[in-house]
Amino acid sequence: MLEKVKKWCEREELFQTGDAILIACSGGPDSLALVNLFLDLRKTYELRISVGHVDHMFRGAESKADADFVRTFCKHNDLPFYLKTVDVPAFAKEKALSAEEAARMVRYDFLRDLAVKLGGALIATAHHRDDQAETILLHLFRGAGSQGIAGIRPKSCGIIRPFLSVTRQEIERYCKEKNLTPRIDATNSETEYLRNKIRLELMPVLKKTYNPVMPAALCRSAELIGAEHDFINASAQTLWKDIVSETDRKLVINRRQLQGLHIALQRELLRLAVMKAVGDLQGLGFLHIEKMISFVRAGKTGTILELPKQFVFVCDYETVKLCHKSALKQPLKREVFQVLRVPGFTPVPLLQLTVQVEQINEYVKPNGFDNIVCDMDRLNGELFLRLRQPGDRFQPSGMNGFKKLKDFFIDNKVARVERDRIPLFCDQNTIFWVGGLRQNQTSQISGQSKHFLRFTILKDI
Repeated sequence: MLEKVKKWCEREELFQTGDAILIACSGGPDSLALVNLFLDLRKTYELRISVGHVDHMFRGAESKADADFVRTFCKHNDLPFYLKTVDVPAFAKEKALSAEEAARMVRYDFLRDLAVKLGGALIATAHHRDDQAETILLHLFRGAGSQGIAGIRPKSCGIIRPFLSVTRQEIERYCKEKNLTPRIDATNSETEYLRNKIRLELMPVLKKTYNPVMPAALCRSAELIGAEHDFINASAQTLWKDIVSETDRKLVINRRQLQGLHIALQRELLRLAVMKAVGDLQGLGFLHIEKMISFVRAGKTGTILELPKQFVFVCDYETVKLCHKSALKQPLKREVFQVLRVPGFTPVPLLQLTVQVEQINEYVKPNGFDNIVCDMDRLNGELFLRLRQPGDRFQPSGMNGFKKLKDFFIDNKVARVERDRIPLFCDQNTIFWVGGLRQNQTSQISGQSKHFLRFTILKDI
């Protein structure tokens, strides 16, 4: 396996002789094998190796034992060891994040800060080919574009993945050959998380029924799609200076020139703009980009689209502007558009509320007007929250036909001043809940319902 990994590292130019490498090690089979293999690579390439570990405090004494195990292994092999202990469950609750998302954020923040302190070290993670295949499927299920379907890249943003050339089985065999005794995280065998369900339930079926080398086929597709995405990205970078200008804390995009590009380049240029303005793409979904494109094509001057992290997309006569809302000099007509985390918590600051979405195993009768339970299989595509628009219609529960939203508000004696602040919960096809008032007919629970989503509006204090 050593030679296979060496060839991969050289082919992808993951590091150079004399580089500093910070290895993320949980103590599990994959990351422990990576540390052990780098002990050999260190000699060949004169690398400066160190190890970082985060105790997420998910599993009490077991988490601490993992940290102690990695510390001991590093001491035995004369490797610098760095530890960070964080109460991730509390952090996740405070930031309204899922446990996985919070752990990832804490872990990579620690590794990036440490890499800088170590003189610009490269961060090495133990993602392998089976992880790659699972990631591709996960992204497909979420409706990802070419960047998502390209999966985990061999090298990106200072992070290298030497094990993308090998499988989980090869790593486990390597551990046995080297007499390594890694720690085993029991939560990896639980199917509560979607990634685990893909690994433990879906992938075995795909390999047995459709293609015995399914992971390899998915990885091959990811490599092809990744190369094509790189070409689109490079083309967008070349066009950037002709279409986008930076002024007064804003990115200004020429509407006519952007509309003249192929739709793939339009999407990539807008993603680049958000990346440059915000610093990352966290929370930005497909529907955000499509809404931005619709603003470029037909947005009225003075309207504004709310984006994640307090950024806004503002329509002008010949341009659109992307900036932090603090850079706005005057109040504008606001349009709320917020993709919902499913499951999870989604803050909507403009309406001073947070939406909680839960996947539940059985129907539980709503206990008020601020929550509903929907048939998950009757909701289509990405779910989002917005405010009313001219011509809105929906099918209230108990009705066979559709009703104008304006008439619904009148019938329910909703004051004019309140109508523009009523959250509308939508899927790709329709409004399925007029928040706090009425669910639609098609998302109702029936005797055939098998999967349930509960939506709750939490008022911010």
